[in-house]
Amino acid sequence: MEISSTLLPTAVPGTTAPPQQNPEKTQPAPPQPPAEQKPDRQAAPPANLVAPANALAAQEASEPADTDEQGLTQEERAQVAELSRRDTAVRAHERAHKAVAGAYAGAVALSYTTGPDGQRYATGGEVPIDVAPVPGDPAATIQKLSQVKRAALAPADPSGADRAIAAAAAAGIAEARAELVAERQEEIQPTEAEDAPATTAADAASAALGGQQPGESDPAPFSISV
Repeated sequence: MEISSTLLPTAVPGTTAPPQQNPEKTQPAPPQPPAEQKPDRQAAPPANLVAPANALAAQEASEPADTDEQGLTQEERAQVAELSRRDTAVRAHERAHKAVAGAYAGAVALSYTTGPDGQRYATGGEVPIDVAPVPGDPAATIQKLSQVKRAALAPADPSGADRAIAAAAAAGIAEARAELVAERQEEIQPTEAEDAPATTAADAASAALGGQQPGESDPAPFSISV
C-alpha cells in the first residue's frame, strides 16, 4: 500500500497565508431575471410624421403673403377699391346739391378716411343750404324754396337728410302761397268798394216807400168773394 503525503503550505515568517477556498462557494450565482421596466410616457412623433393638416397650416404660415408692388394684400386692395368708389360717389353727390342750389348753397365740407395705401378718401360730406323765407315777400319765398327743394333732391340717391330739407322747403312754399293769396284778397276788396255805384237820394226814398216812386198811389186792395 502506497502512502501519499500531502504537504501543507508553510507560512513564511512575516506573511499571512492565503485563505483556503471552499469548493462549494466558488460556483457562480444563477442569473437573475431582468427587472420589469415601466413604460415611459408616449413620446412625440418624429417631425417627419406630423399630421398633413398641421403641416399645411405651417407651410401657409411660413409662405409670404400675396402682396402687390405697394405691399398691399388682397384684402387691403379690396378695401382701397371700396374707398375709391365711395370717394367718387360722395363728391358727385355734393356737387349735385351745390350746382342746383346756386347762391343758396355754401361751401362743400368733406370728411375723409385714410386707406391702407396711405391715401385720403372722402367718405362723407355736406353742403349748407339756406332754407329761410324771404321776409315780407311770399312770391320771392316761393321761388327760393322751390329751387332749394330741387337742390335737395338733385343727387341720384338723396339721403334722409336731403329728403328732410326738401320736405321743409315744401312746407315753406305752402305757407308762402297762403300768405300770397291773403295779400291779393286784401288788394281786391278795396277796389270793389270803389267801383260800386253811388246811392242817390231818390233811391233811398224809393227804398223807404217799399220800392214806389214818390207821387205814386197805393193800388186798390184785391179781394176774392166767395
